[in-house]
Amino acid sequence: MERVCRLLWEKKAQDIRVLDVRPLTTLTDRMVLATGASRVHVRALTEELLGELRKRRARALSVEGREEGLWVVLDLGSIIVHLFEPDTREFYGLERLWADAPQHVYPEEEEGTPGYA
Repeated sequence: MERVCRLLWEKKAQDIRVLDVRPLTTLTDRMVLATGASRVHVRALTEELLGELRKRRARALSVEGREEGLWVVLDLGSIIVHLFEPDTREFYGLERLWADAPQHVYPEEEEGTPGYA
């Protein structure tokens, strides 16, 4: 999960959050939510993640929404990655739907961390 979050952060994804859904569902252990600046950016983030998986001789169990770039879901087994364009993320509000799950911002807010004031 750390590798997924780091890659997204390095590729300028915004508002990266990790939801620990283990107490709430057997579907997956964690969800990673991130926002791209546009549909093109969301598709580029998707391709970067898939490329990194190929390098590691792994693959996603499924990928949905790749062509549209509004909301891409990558099922990595114990992690499900949701990549959104900004309006779509706001509209669906997965953070609100999974409000009972512990949520963590990536990277952790530390003094001097890029992206934090």
